[in-house]
Amino acid sequence: MQTIKFSKNWNGKMACDIFTTIRIHNQNKYKEGEIYNYEVHLRKDCEAAGVVKCIHISTFNLVDIPDPIFYMDCGLNKEDSIKMMEKMYSNYNINIHSQKWDVIVLKHYFK
Repeated sequence: MQTIKFSKNWNGKMACDIFTTIRIHNQNKYKEGEIYNYEVHLRKDCEAAGVVKCIHISTFNLVDIPDPIFYMDCGLNKEDSIKMMEKMYSNYNINIHSQKWDVIVLKHYFK
């Protein structure tokens, strides 16, 4: 089982049964129906963890992600979300504006 790491519980979204994450497109890592561990790392420590199931993936160019997705995912409008992502991914050797992005819908998974 793979792990999805978060640097922050953006918009408090992980308190919901279903939440989103916006990630660089990776069809080998993120797959509908897969079960993942997730961890929220604030500072160096793991502050929260759980298990989620991927229930949907949509792929977009960053600018084409609908405004409501940014509000729900990041708690920011599109413009501020993109600025935040530019900072977050500044050390990656990619152009975030031409890069494909996955909007991944996750559901807390309880056996």
